[in-house]
Order: sequence, then C-alpha cells, then structure tokens
Amino acid sequence: MSTFDIKNKLILLLALMFLTSFSVYAEEAEEDRRRYRTLEERRDAGKKHQLTEWLEVSPLFELEYNKQRLIPLDALDNETSISETHKTLQLEIIVDPAEWVNFEIVYEYDDLLDELILDEAVAEFEAGDFKFEVGRFTVPFGEYYSRFVTGPLLEFGETDARSLVFAWEPDDELEAAVFILKSRVEKTGETDDSLDWGLSLNVSFTDDIVAGISYISDLSESDEKLLDDVIFYQQPVDAMSAYINIEIGNYDISLEMVQALDHFAELDVESDRPGAWNIEFGIYPEGGFEYALRIEGSDELEDEAELQAGLGVTWHLHENVYLTVEYLKGKYKKGFVENDLEQVIDYQNQFASQLVISF
Repeated sequence: MSTFDIKNKLILLLALMFLTSFSVYAEEAEEDRRRYRTLEERRDAGKKHQLTEWLEVSPLFELEYNKQRLIPLDALDNETSISETHKTLQLEIIVDPAEWVNFEIVYEYDDLLDELILDEAVAEFEAGDFKFEVGRFTVPFGEYYSRFVTGPLLEFGETDARSLVFAWEPDDELEAAVFILKSRVEKTGETDDSLDWGLSLNVSFTDDIVAGISYISDLSESDEKLLDDVIFYQQPVDAMSAYINIEIGNYDISLEMVQALDHFAELDVESDRPGAWNIEFGIYPEGGFEYALRIEGSDELEDEAELQAGLGVTWHLHENVYLTVEYLKGKYKKGFVENDLEQVIDYQNQFASQLVISF
C-alpha cells in the first residue's frame, strides 16, 4: 500500500490551509531570499537587459552533474552507477509593447539534445481583473516547489502543451483559472484536434502563506508520457494537485502532492494509479548560503523510489551566480524496480550539483 493514500494527503493539506488561514506572522520576509523555487522564479531573478523601452532579454546558463548509484536487494549482486553531465543555455525574450499585452519567448539549447528548441512562447492579455494567455507553456497544474537540483518525484504531473488560460485575479490574494490544452495523446475514437482541460485556484492567506489546488482532465498529457508505449488508449484518467507554502522569518516549508484519481487500464496493476508527495524545509541564515531538507514519497510511480530524503546546500557566490550541491537517498518498494540486469533494486544514493549563471 502507499506511504500516504489520497484521502490522507488531502486531509493533511486542507487542514494546514484551514489552520494557517488564522495565523499572522510578524516577521517580514527578506527581499533577497525565497528565490529559485520554480523555473519561473529563477528566470525572474535573472539579470535583465533592457534593449529598448519594449524589449528585454535575459540569458541563463546551467551546468549540471548527476550521479546515481542503484543498490540491489541481493548483496551478491553488483550495484550499478549512472553518471551524467549536461549544459543548458536559455534565452528569455520579453516584448512589452503596451500595458495590456506582453509576449514571452524562451529558447533553450541542451548539449545532450544538441539542438536549439523553443521551450516557451506565450502571449498574455490583461483587461481589469481578467487575464488571457495563449501559446506553448506549462499549464497551471501543480507548482512543483523545490530548491533541489533534482526535481521532486511529483514532477511527473508537469504538463507543457499548446494551451489557453483564462484567469481571474480580483486582488493579490486570489487567482482562479481555467485552462484548455491540445491533446498530444492519440485517444481511441477522437480526432487529432481533441482537447483536455483543467482548473486551478491559488490563495494568499497572508504575505507569507500561499496555498492552491488544481485539476487536470487527463494525466497522460503530462511531460512524463505515462502512456508513451501504449498502442490502444482506452480512457482518460484525471488527476489533482494541492500545495501550501509557509514562511516564518528565515525559514519556510512547502508541502505538495499530485495524485491520479483513477486507474490507467493500459498500465500494469502495480503502477496504474501513480501519485507522489513532497515536503521541503528551507533555512536562510545571514550570509550567502541556503539550506534545504527534502522528504518525499511516491506510490505506483514507475521506476521511482517509494520514500526518499536528502539535503541540499546553495551558495550564492555573486548576485547572479550560485552553486547548489545535494544528496538524496531513496528506498524502493520491494520487487518494484529492476536495473538493466534484471536485479531487484533495494535503494539508491544520488548526488547532484548545479552551477547557474545569469548574465
């Protein structure tokens, strides 16, 4: 059975949202912390170059190293090791011709792919409390907060697609949105122009407490491509996500979960209803260092650990340069994961580092 079932996850998150709605913390957050929890925050914190009154560019370079050691259940079997180093270069272009409209384009070069790709292209229009976005971007399903180099297990729900988003933001405390995305999965009995949809709601209880919940009509549309090897698609499986982020002085904590709400008929019974959760603690003492602790788990998520924990340290060498190193140890469900030699994996040790430069 899972580390947490879906009811326990929802009860935990909703209880925290209810209790913290009555809390007010006196200590204000420092302006120079809380950075780089998401890709969007990393881009926003990067160095901007104003070329004209309406054109701005922001380059970002990343150098990443990752090593994973898989330890088999049988002590007589040999452990396997996987190492990878890769570099990416991003260029964000923002065109802001008027107060009510702006365009954002992100190009990325990855040395492993050895090609320049259009990572994101979105046009945003605003009219009063309403906002409309159209283009190719990550839909608002889940937040995926993390200060680690290695993304949390629940990133399997992240979905990038050609999409439309209609959002309502009456003030800084509330954002409600509905989104539509073009389906990439060939569904039985449907045309190539079929659509999926979702909803999201984000609430700021105070300046230091933010929570949200979201829904997507088909989890198979995620970047994880859960049904990539499936020939006959039977029916969509919807999913939900919820999170809460709390800041207290020089500390913060984030809790998040993603859970399929039904079973994929196309997948094996032991991995047909994937879900994952993530808890991270951040510490920001005076000086150039940040510390993060992660505890996470998954259930029926193919090839992933059932329970995992680790520590990450970020060193801000310069205003636009920082280095992160981390260690994660993961425990696998017995008999759930095998390596290429068909040896049952018991646990893993993973080390990663990342140098990020915005220039």
